[in-house]
Amino acid sequence: MRRANQRCEPRLQRGGPAGALALAVLLAAAPLAAQTPGSIEIGAEGGRYGGGILAQGTNDFFTAKSEVDEDSIGGFWLAAQVAPKWKVEVTYRRSTTRVIGYSGGVWPQQPALAGLDVAMAEAIAERCFRTGRFAPYVGAGVGLTNLDINLPDRSRRNPTRGSLAVTGGARFYLTPWLGLRVDMRIRAAYLGERAAPYDHGWYDVNRWYRSSEGLAGIFVALGSW
Repeated sequence: MRRANQRCEPRLQRGGPAGALALAVLLAAAPLAAQTPGSIEIGAEGGRYGGGILAQGTNDFFTAKSEVDEDSIGGFWLAAQVAPKWKVEVTYRRSTTRVIGYSGGVWPQQPALAGLDVAMAEAIAERCFRTGRFAPYVGAGVGLTNLDINLPDRSRRNPTRGSLAVTGGARFYLTPWLGLRVDMRIRAAYLGERAAPYDHGWYDVNRWYRSSEGLAGIFVALGSW
């Protein structure tokens, strides 16, 4: 019969085999524990803006269907780990591109019609699937898209429209506080009712300006979750 104050687990003798084994386990687990991502993430990124289509009737400057050209894009993001598998991210991105004429075929001729600056600010909720240093994710969110067209007529306003976005990508942690990210995003900005006779009612998909982009970036993670 054990005494009342006797421990059920065995005591580790200093310098004994059990103590050496416990020390080895702790040393092996330490790097894994250190790889836990930070709770706050700040990053910068760059990549390619995929452009999109401006349907006929979405504006009174281009009477025919026109296209927003592909070009480079850059931005930054701030993310917070709000749960073990969830992040909330705020992103700002900007691309300086141009509006071009719409044309089909293998080698279409598409003249530049006007310069265009596209800026996007979004709040995204992300579901993460982390395995060691590798952390794929998917997400969705809402934001604002600004279409700043460069025209001699300064009386024309630059619209800012609400938008929806879905995203997918992956993070790779080089160290517990430094990592790389690849992000692919599809966005739809609501431009409003098109001019008659082109609009088809609330279900008209051409009321939306749809675009895509792919970026790669680097980030630092601060704190620990």
